[in-house]
Amino acid sequence: MADDELNQNPEGEESGQSQALTITELEDLVAQKDEELTKANTRITELEQAVTESDEKLT
Repeated sequence: MADDELNQNPEGEESGQSQALTITELEDLVAQKDEELTKANTRITELEQAVTESDEKLT
């Protein structure tokens, strides 16, 4: 319902500013998640290397 009200807002500038804020928040969230994924991928690589080294010691 809030979206309908926003779309019907006669002051186009205000709705544009509100939308821009939402886009900024989404961009911040994407950047945060990208950082989390990078850290997770780094950890996965470290674990894969540890497994490889462990396997080499066993053979």
